[in-house]
Amino acid sequence: MEQIKFIDLKPKGQLANELTKAYDRVFNSGTYIGGKEVEAFEAEWAEYCEAKYCVGVGNGFDALVLACGYMAESYKPIKPGIHTPWKTCIPTWMAASTSCSPLPQPYKEKLKIAVHIYGRITLPDGYEKDYLIEDCAQAHGAKKDGVRAGKFGKIACWSFYPTKNLGALGDAGAITTDDEAVAEYARDLRNYGNRDDKGINSRPDPLQAAFLRVKLPHLDDWNAWRKENAMEYIFGINWGEVEFDALSLGDEPCWHIFAIETDKRDELKEFLNKYGIETMIHYPEVPYSTFWKVPEAERWTKKTLSLPIAPHVKPRDCAKIAGLINTWMEDR
Repeated sequence: MEQIKFIDLKPKGQLANELTKAYDRVFNSGTYIGGKEVEAFEAEWAEYCEAKYCVGVGNGFDALVLACGYMAESYKPIKPGIHTPWKTCIPTWMAASTSCSPLPQPYKEKLKIAVHIYGRITLPDGYEKDYLIEDCAQAHGAKKDGVRAGKFGKIACWSFYPTKNLGALGDAGAITTDDEAVAEYARDLRNYGNRDDKGINSRPDPLQAAFLRVKLPHLDDWNAWRKENAMEYIFGINWGEVEFDALSLGDEPCWHIFAIETDKRDELKEFLNKYGIETMIHYPEVPYSTFWKVPEAERWTKKTLSLPIAPHVKPRDCAKIAGLINTWMEDR
């Protein structure tokens, strides 16, 4: 029986050759923290994101920590509240907690975090650009109304964890912004800094920067492949007992995750597994459930199942999965 994996990160073919050359280049450079590779990737990622500045950091979590620290320092001397959407994962909430008091709806905070979950740009009601942080960890290349992810707020935070649409071969992250003061703050504090002992050690790795430089020219093609896979699901599944959060006008997702919802999530997961289809449950817990009860979030964590969509998956694989889901619904 043919297996369809959810994730297959091993580089192959020409991409593997290009990554090997990048490794050799860094290995022979004698520079293993920062340096020209990092500066080059920062410039290339800033250009892709249509941002004035890019500051590389060790991972996406650190990018969020620095962004929240800047907002807290800039807008309120005492730990401010920041609206954090319930449809998110633990790192967003944890990072916000370092400098701010994260609060889910219905709290009306001026500072807000937009989480572009699944690769779809999602903006909070009543946001103001200067008070908005974008969590773009899943939104590499996503657009809304023709505007790129990262251009809606003051600060955009990126993760290049290996599973992302643009993933390193280790961990890496970045901040993009059009505000020079934000960029200076991030550059300062990623290397311990000198601002009231608030610095962190999040120096970027030139090896990961070199790998990301190899992968970046392929990103739009990979996203187009993901879109083709998504269309097989959208038009192939007989929606009803299984649901999908429909697109809105102007949405141009990068399809990081294709998530469906059903009250019989675990039953469907087991059914697909029998046919060699690997699925994932990305968010089994609400990150702030200890402090607040959000019924929508609790239902979401119990119903959501992620289907394979990454570029190693072929459109015919997605068509097969859609057919199996239809069979499961018909036979129940």
